[in-house]
Amino acid sequence: MPSLQASQQYFGQSSQMQQSYSVQPLNSQMQIQSSNPQMQQTNPQNWQTGQQTGFVESQPPTGRRLSPVILAFSGIAVALILISGGLFGAYMLGLFGGRTGGGNTNLSTNNSNTNSNSQNPPTVKNEMVKIPGGKFTMGRSGADLFENPEHETEVRDFWMDKTEVTNAEYYEFVKAKNYNPIPSNWENGRPLTNELNMPVRYVNLEDIKAFTDWRSERDKVAYRLPTEEEWEYAARNGSENNLYPWGDKWEEEKAAVRRDLVLSPVGSIPTGADKWGVLDLVGNVWEWTSSKASAYKGANPDFAKQVEEKYGREFVVVRGAFNLNKEISTATSTFRTFNQVSKRDKIIGFRLVRSD
Repeated sequence: MPSLQASQQYFGQSSQMQQSYSVQPLNSQMQIQSSNPQMQQTNPQNWQTGQQTGFVESQPPTGRRLSPVILAFSGIAVALILISGGLFGAYMLGLFGGRTGGGNTNLSTNNSNTNSNSQNPPTVKNEMVKIPGGKFTMGRSGADLFENPEHETEVRDFWMDKTEVTNAEYYEFVKAKNYNPIPSNWENGRPLTNELNMPVRYVNLEDIKAFTDWRSERDKVAYRLPTEEEWEYAARNGSENNLYPWGDKWEEEKAAVRRDLVLSPVGSIPTGADKWGVLDLVGNVWEWTSSKASAYKGANPDFAKQVEEKYGREFVVVRGAFNLNKEISTATSTFRTFNQVSKRDKIIGFRLVRSD
């Protein structure tokens, strides 16, 4: 049984855990450039009439001269023909008049594509996966104090988001409800184009409640955050009780976990899925649950009391990442910590579930 002193020492580490994060989101900027070709209009030729300084007659003296009047009319006729042709060509090119077809049909007055953050993302709906209920072993004896003791738990059938909620889907909610505040890593009121498929962050339980209500109304389904039991059940493959979603052996390439905390788009590591196909349960961001922060049933009474006094009122359980003070392999399906319900953290996202 862990000593109380060890528990207090762990509390000190846990309370500083979130402050050690330094997220470096993917910073490659996608620039979408638009090129509007400029029409070049050829100036019509200027016809100038000058004085004749001399005329050399190459015809025989007996030949007939053209009348000056006829020459003048001929010049005017030629000029009119050239001018008419120029006007007709300009009309066909759409330089003036009401013609909308023909000419350069790629001309556009919409400059929205010049900014990589100015395009509206398409409507997004997260795919859900059905998780059949059952009994499983929750927790892990001999691990961190918060994971002790392991105990049997049962959950009912439920549906779970296949990935964390993305910036793109959260933006749909922000637009529909004109919601504020928005995540602090967005720019100009929207997510960056190259981060649309990244997990949304900087959201607290109040924000998630508003999003959940909106999505429930949109889909005519009652969504909610998963309980801690549901989350671990999915991450451990139910009664198989695996330590990781993919099995019992740590394989770093199957989870988006890096000490520099560079994040990845959701679902980018399909080999890390659980047996039902749920992705990113371990790695990328921590995930909010609806479960109040507490020690497990059967824990040391003094330890449980301290957890209740320190975290019980304003903290809930978050899952899915690892302790920066330890090895990356601590990103297990059983690892747990707590976060304050009002805090908008740079490394915590969420996914939703619904009852069957």
